[in-house]
Amino acid sequence: MKTPNLAELLVQQTKEAERLRLKLQELNRLAETCKDLDEFRRELDRLNHQQ
Repeated sequence: MKTPNLAELLVQQTKEAERLRLKLQELNRLAETCKDLDEFRRELDRLNHQQ
Protein backbone atom coordinates (compact mmCIF):
# COMPACT_ATOMS: atom_id res chain seq x y z
CA MET A 1 0.00 0.00 0.00
CA LYS A 2 1.36 3.37 -1.04
CA THR A 3 1.65 6.21 1.49
CA PRO A 4 -0.22 9.32 0.28
CA ASN A 5 1.95 12.29 -0.61
CA LEU A 6 1.39 15.81 0.67
CA ALA A 7 -0.78 16.85 -2.29
CA GLU A 8 -3.07 13.84 -1.82
CA LEU A 9 -3.40 14.57 1.89
CA LEU A 10 -4.28 18.19 1.14
CA VAL A 11 -6.95 17.10 -1.33
CA GLN A 12 -8.43 14.73 1.26
CA GLN A 13 -8.47 17.43 3.92
CA THR A 14 -10.02 19.95 1.53
CA LYS A 15 -12.81 17.53 0.66
CA GLU A 16 -13.45 16.81 4.35
CA ALA A 17 -13.47 20.52 5.18
CA GLU A 18 -16.02 21.18 2.43
CA ARG A 19 -18.22 18.31 3.63
CA LEU A 20 -18.17 19.71 7.16
CA ARG A 21 -18.82 23.25 5.90
CA LEU A 22 -21.94 22.05 4.09
CA LYS A 23 -23.15 20.24 7.23
CA LEU A 24 -22.65 23.37 9.32
CA GLN A 25 -24.48 25.41 6.72
CA GLU A 26 -27.43 23.02 6.90
CA LEU A 27 -27.42 23.12 10.72
CA ASN A 28 -27.45 26.91 10.59
CA ARG A 29 -30.41 26.82 8.20
CA LEU A 30 -32.26 24.49 10.58
CA ALA A 31 -31.47 26.71 13.56
CA GLU A 32 -32.89 29.72 11.73
CA THR A 33 -36.06 28.03 10.48
CA CYS A 34 -37.08 25.77 13.37
CA LYS A 35 -39.48 27.25 15.88
CA ASP A 36 -38.16 25.39 18.91
CA LEU A 37 -35.60 22.83 20.05
CA ASP A 38 -37.97 19.88 19.56
CA GLU A 39 -38.54 20.81 15.92
CA PHE A 40 -34.78 21.25 15.46
CA ARG A 41 -34.15 17.76 16.89
CA ARG A 42 -36.83 16.20 14.67
CA GLU A 43 -35.37 17.83 11.57
CA LEU A 44 -31.87 16.82 12.57
CA ASP A 45 -33.00 13.22 13.05
CA ARG A 46 -34.69 13.33 9.64
CA LEU A 47 -31.52 14.57 7.98
CA ASN A 48 -29.41 11.94 9.72
CA HIS A 49 -31.70 9.17 8.52
CA GLN A 50 -31.48 10.44 4.93
CA GLN A 51 -27.74 9.86 4.85
